[in-house]
Amino acid sequence: MKKPDVQEYNLDQRDFEKIDSLNEKIEQMSSVYAKWALILLAPTILYFFNWEATVLFYISGIAPALFWGLFRTISRYFLNNHYFTDDLKSLEKKIQAYRKSVEQYKEWFIRTKEQFWFSLDGYKFEHEVAHLFKQVGYQADVTRGSGDGGVDIYIRNDEKKAIVQCKAYKKPIGPSVVRDLYGVMQHLNVVEAFLVTLNGVTIGAEQFIQEKNITVLDVRDLIRLQMSVERS
Repeated sequence: MKKPDVQEYNLDQRDFEKIDSLNEKIEQMSSVYAKWALILLAPTILYFFNWEATVLFYISGIAPALFWGLFRTISRYFLNNHYFTDDLKSLEKKIQAYRKSVEQYKEWFIRTKEQFWFSLDGYKFEHEVAHLFKQVGYQADVTRGSGDGGVDIYIRNDEKKAIVQCKAYKKPIGPSVVRDLYGVMQHLNVVEAFLVTLNGVTIGAEQFIQEKNITVLDVRDLIRLQMSVERS
């Protein structure tokens, strides 16, 4: 995946400064307007109710916060319409598209590093693996965890169905794990399985897997898959 370039979006530093400065100005002005609207609201409450109601309104904290947010949103809406011409709106959309592309690139890039995968706990590891299978063309469903029967993810596409077991172990996995996985395959009557781990399997596990339709993916395989993913 190629890192986004501002020139591809016909942008330069001055464009970012112009839009960011204008947005900052609108945020400041909307805060000021919201503040004065909240202050002016007190006499209205006092007029229709009484001073106790006014005091309770302000010391409760919740009501002022809700009105503050409402007044800021309304102010921001009118200020945006006032200051943003059609050209500036078009420029802001290009900047937003560029920044979104940059964030997508960062999300992709971090997953091409071993440190990312080794930093995950078991739960996050399963979901990241499922997400990666989805990106390479599978439909992937993560099981609920308890009572999963040794299956962490069910995957399928137009050509095949398979089960996936994830082990976020930093050491190679021994034969007992792959024997259990093979037993799950027989129990569920599935013909293919993936064992996804961080550091592969031991020699004993490799020997057991021979001539069985079990594919082992380690962190290097995960990174290769991630490298094959294009930005969506």
